[in-house]
Amino acid sequence: MASFRHVLAATDFSECSSIALDAAIELARRYDAALTLVHVFTLPVYPYMDLVPMAIDIETPARDAAREELDKALATTRKQLPSADAVLRQAGAVWEQILATAREVGADLIVLGTHGRTGISHALIGSVAERVVRHSQIPVLTVCRPRSG
Repeated sequence: MASFRHVLAATDFSECSSIALDAAIELARRYDAALTLVHVFTLPVYPYMDLVPMAIDIETPARDAAREELDKALATTRKQLPSADAVLRQAGAVWEQILATAREVGADLIVLGTHGRTGISHALIGSVAERVVRHSQIPVLTVCRPRSG
């Protein structure tokens, strides 16, 4: 049976991520492991952005909103696991940032939600969870909400 010392829970603040976070908290408690939450926020990229000087700052409000949501998730998590910590990341592919954070904090398990997309939506949108699983050097637990019906 595996024993974990540090669990990384990736969140996008969705219902699936919330369910995955609950699983991560339970695992961290069971193994007396550290828990770190990570959220990676991205900004829209347009091919012509370099051509037009940006008069408005979209990065600061996006970062502030992401930090606020992450702080809420951390506060809720700390009610069950007071030593939990959180990391906010930006830039690069989300899956790469999750893996980089896992390396930086010394995680030996990554827990994240999956939306369970299939077919064309999966082909168009892709899957962060799938890429994390494919490229991770440590175990990854993906959690999805039960399908209704």
